[in-house]
Amino acid sequence: MAFASPVGKKMYEKGLRQRLISPKHSFLCTFIMQERRKPESEWQIYIDILPKCYTNFPIFFTDEEKKWLQGSPFLDQIEEKLVDIKADYDTICKEVPEFAQFPIQEYKEIRMMVSSRIFGV
Repeated sequence: MAFASPVGKKMYEKGLRQRLISPKHSFLCTFIMQERRKPESEWQIYIDILPKCYTNFPIFFTDEEKKWLQGSPFLDQIEEKLVDIKADYDTICKEVPEFAQFPIQEYKEIRMMVSSRIFGV
């Protein structure tokens, strides 16, 4: 389904499946973001139960919360995740310019939601 969405088709055609850092998460993320904007998505019931708050994900920790992690390699992992997410977002926007209508903050939130719910086999 994600590959068949308007943005997903263009991402696939541009070879982003092989070029993104996290292609599964990115494709599903863009699909959900598109579906959220449809007045009548067949996925609305699922979308409605998704989290509304993402502050419990480490990439959204405040500076005060990060102070508790000082000295931990976890802070570096948080920064690496932010860099990777931005790189994927920028690549998608470059290759599929209409995706730039979706703000990076929303992309980060949905990416974290997707990555916390998708499991590889």
